[in-house]
Amino acid sequence: MRTPKLAPTRACVAAVLLIACGGTPSQEAARPPIATHAGTSTSAPNAPSASAPAPIDSAEPTAPPAPTLGSSTAFSATRIFEQEVAFLITGEQGRLAVLAKEGAATVPHRFEAGAWKRLDLPEPHRNITDPRKLGIYFGRDNRPRLMGYRLENNAPKMVYLRHRDGKWQDQRSEIGALASESAVLFGVLGEADPEVVCSDGHTCLIKSRKGWKEIPSTLPTTAVVRAFGLKGYAVTAEGVFRADEKGFTKLGPPAAWKGPATGFWVGPDETIAVAVPSENTIYVLDAGGNAWRAETSPVTSPFDVAGPAASRWIAGGGGLVHREGDAYRRVGDPSWSLDRIIVVGNEVFAGGRAGVVVAKPAN
Repeated sequence: MRTPKLAPTRACVAAVLLIACGGTPSQEAARPPIATHAGTSTSAPNAPSASAPAPIDSAEPTAPPAPTLGSSTAFSATRIFEQEVAFLITGEQGRLAVLAKEGAATVPHRFEAGAWKRLDLPEPHRNITDPRKLGIYFGRDNRPRLMGYRLENNAPKMVYLRHRDGKWQDQRSEIGALASESAVLFGVLGEADPEVVCSDGHTCLIKSRKGWKEIPSTLPTTAVVRAFGLKGYAVTAEGVFRADEKGFTKLGPPAAWKGPATGFWVGPDETIAVAVPSENTIYVLDAGGNAWRAETSPVTSPFDVAGPAASRWIAGGGGLVHREGDAYRRVGDPSWSLDRIIVVGNEVFAGGRAGVVVAKPAN
């Protein structure tokens, strides 16, 4: 298995949450599904028919020509990992982790203390060829976790591992009653509250520093799950949901989109933006609104979105863009195909077929 080509890198400062990065550090994800945070947000893998945070399909939808965009004067972007990644997550003190695609295999890599390190999976996990079934996250001890499932003789087998003492170890004790051998796990983990771990058709654990609570798992495994502002959220074909005391409560009207939603962002006032690549559209619901507003994406195949309207980021098959003033501006190379965004302070991390990119203020 060839070693991935790594681009020169600078230390990155990030704090990401397993569900998605949003306003305060949050957790999230890769194709898409790469993850985001509060203030940053992180997503968990979408589970296709048991898939994970919204991994994206390799085939990009047909779309009209994208508008010509000017280059950003506020941000510059650097590619820091050149191999295609199926999942991206950020952690404390500049940590990053990815699931890289190496031929037919999925290989975790961790960025820590200014350097990338390959974290090979043990058998039989190294043969998981569909990265949408698996997500990588940092736990609150800053050690990487793998969560999801694999198929064995067409039957699901739970995956919940922690990397410790130089190797991956079974850590199912962290998820209590969800640790069934056949569980299809999905959700989001991270240092920010809350962590959300769901077992398909069973229960969701909402794990916060105040304690654990269980709510019914009414989400499909294809849900994109993220955390924003100390709350857990999910987007599905039905709409956007928030984890409350008794379960997942729908926010706003039913979904206006017909195609799969692969990324989303929720603001402090619960303004919502949802990315739907097959429609080349960002759907927006204003705080307290009762109707979705469809906005044509400035890039083709918008896989993920983050930030408020005045400073919105969109990642897609047509690259990474940022709203500056009255127009979107391109950040980095237009050939970069990116499907996950994680905002961490004034830095932005994006991942996808182009590898991993970090955008920083130009000055």
